[in-house]
Amino acid sequence: MDLHTKRKIPQLDSGFENHNNGKGGLIEFGAGYFMKLDDNFVFETYAGFGGGKISFDDQYRRNNSIQNRTYNADMSKLFLQPSIGYTSDNFDASFSLRFVTVKYNNQRSSNYSEDDLRTDLLFDLHKTQWTFIETTMTLRGGFKYVKLYLQLGRSFKLNPEPMQNSQAILGLGLTFCYAPRFMK
Repeated sequence: MDLHTKRKIPQLDSGFENHNNGKGGLIEFGAGYFMKLDDNFVFETYAGFGGGKISFDDQYRRNNSIQNRTYNADMSKLFLQPSIGYTSDNFDASFSLRFVTVKYNNQRSSNYSEDDLRTDLLFDLHKTQWTFIETTMTLRGGFKYVKLYLQLGRSFKLNPEPMQNSQAILGLGLTFCYAPRFMK
């Protein structure tokens, strides 16, 4: 599981007060290959895909009237992640440069005006194939074949079109290593 954010943003502007609850979730799957460089250092590369959703639920007050509006979109993601790192039976650490493409689709909104969607940079979100380069540090700990991982990093959007996106990366999950030659 990757990418989970929740925000509350109160805004006040000439009779307009807004409370925005935004969240997103993404699950990724990948397969990889590694090559030992020496006893404890490895080169790894992973390729994968994922899917998820983003949503915004707004409750806002305009001229003493409370309004609700929602925005939802599905997303798909592809990535290629080469990395170099240290590995042992119980602990791994690696640095990665990940190449990512994200596509949003199935946009749904309720009570959002076209101007509000444009102001919030949501109107044409689905029309662009978004590309990013992400630098990450990954720490894994556990057992030889199953490890919990924590991934921290930063994302750099390559597209010139404006988009609201977080540059921070926080990933948490499980890594399973399976190869018949390791099971002997």
